Amino acid sequence: MSEIDWKTVSEQRRVFGLAYLIAERAHAGDFRDLPDGRPYFEHVKDVADFFDDWETKTVAILHDAIEDTREKPEGVRVTADSLKGVIPDHLIAGVVAMTKPPKSGNEPKEDEGKLQAYLAYVRGQVKENAFARRVKLADNYVNMRDLIAVEKDDADTRWQLHKYARSIAELTK
Repeated sequence: MSEIDWKTVSEQRRVFGLAYLIAERAHAGDFRDLPDGRPYFEHVKDVADFFDDWETKTVAILHDAIEDTREKPEGVRVTADSLKGVIPDHLIAGVVAMTKPPKSGNEPKEDEGKLQAYLAYVRGQVKENAFARRVKLADNYVNMRDLIAVEKDDADTRWQLHKYARSIAELTK
């Protein structure tokens, strides 16, 4: 039986605990855009629950924090810079890779253009980072599971399911 390095385990728990608190605060008062209206923080916990290793779990709990706090006040807003010194740099890189670019106003309006823009983000940003790739696969799965669970069979739901399925296909080839 090998010895456990409790100092390392303690540091890993500390980092994940801080990430958890950051994500909890970042998503406080936010709700999923689904009929069940679950708190958004439940979504990031669902994604993080897929992973046993503390590094991927840390990226997963923070995966929407930067993107979802851009319009929030200072002190709640999460940025790559605000994570420095708290979260290891290689994990911040995973969170940044998961973060969609801010909207520019020039986004495509039609579904096919939106899909291609999303897949370009997945190919060009997410897929290149091992942590982000794993977390995005879990995120897509959780999103699909939640959409299927609401049993709403309309064009928008089918389009969202198609988008996530295409993302999974892109991330696994």
